[in-house]
Amino acid sequence: AAWFGGKDEEASGTAIVVSRLVNGSKQWTNTTIVAQRNGYANGNPLLFFDSGTGTLHLWHTQVKAEAGEEEAEIYRLKSHDAGSSWSDEGKYFDDSGIYLRNRIVRRSDGKLLWPFYSTGKRSNGKSPAFAWSRGSTVPSKGEGWTMKFMAESDIGAELEQPTCWRQPHDMDTIECYFRDC
Repeated sequence: AAWFGGKDEEASGTAIVVSRLVNGSKQWTNTTIVAQRNGYANGNPLLFFDSGTGTLHLWHTQVKAEAGEEEAEIYRLKSHDAGSSWSDEGKYFDDSGIYLRNRIVRRSDGKLLWPFYSTGKRSNGKSPAFAWSRGSTVPSKGEGWTMKFMAESDIGAELEQPTCWRQPHDMDTIECYFRDC
């Protein structure tokens, strides 16, 4: 499990924290801080296990404390031992204003669908966005994703924070819902 913890969501030093529930155990491990930077707030951690590489990925946002979402950047950590240890891979996307919230979904063709929302310059305010992997594993950097930023004119409403999942009755269908702004 991963979450952010600190004085408040945008406070300096707000950290990304993890804990593990080891197979067969009934007790979570002690919490471990895996990302923290004074003067910055880390938030919205997203875990994804890439079964093709055996890698557990953890992405999170990082922004100057009390600065809002518009300049948020995405950072990535990786684990090859089920979250016992992590390597800091640094900044993942070149764009700023990308905000994570919901999980990555594997499409029926094996590629990955990543719903997120953008508050940066490319979106002209908050807007839903999606990224598709070009292959069946997580790209090493953000430019390995094809990205689509949706404008209000694309969808007929001001929406954000897409949540997507595969339908259990139809494995070829992924449904997405949005939060109304």
